[in-house]
Amino acid sequence: MKTRFTLFFIVALLYISQATVYAQATLYVSPTGGNNAPYSSWTDAATNIQVAVDAAIAGDLVLVGDGTYDLSTDVSITKGITVQSVNGYSTTTVDGNNATRCFYINHADAVLDGFTIQNGYNPSALDNGHGGGVNIISGGTVQNCFVTGNQARDGAGIAI
Repeated sequence: MKTRFTLFFIVALLYISQATVYAQATLYVSPTGGNNAPYSSWTDAATNIQVAVDAAIAGDLVLVGDGTYDLSTDVSITKGITVQSVNGYSTTTVDGNNATRCFYINHADAVLDGFTIQNGYNPSALDNGHGGGVNIISGGTVQNCFVTGNQARDGAGIAI
């Protein structure tokens, strides 16, 4: 009986440790957040999308609150994470201010979901001028987004 209990305990411990390794975290972004890592609540939310993206690991969700996020550099997503707005593109805008591309995606498992992507700009200096709004290098998904008013040498809205 003791052997059976020990075996059960070892199997349970392995299961729990594996569940912990693969657990998905949610990182929050809000213009009014406290900007306190690890950005695990709306109170401690990052105020910048890129900061939360950088802190995320594969499988995580970066949840972005309503508002307009003005960019001075693009948001670079190079790992298998989801960057998603809370209430969709009608309430969450990423604005390149006619000065920078909005998003750069370079991971097959990256997902960008529910944003208005506007005023991105990439005439030629970045990535040979591809993608003013979004430049997708090696896979990734852009869904439920409204892409408008972007400029680039090639693929003004989205380049793949």
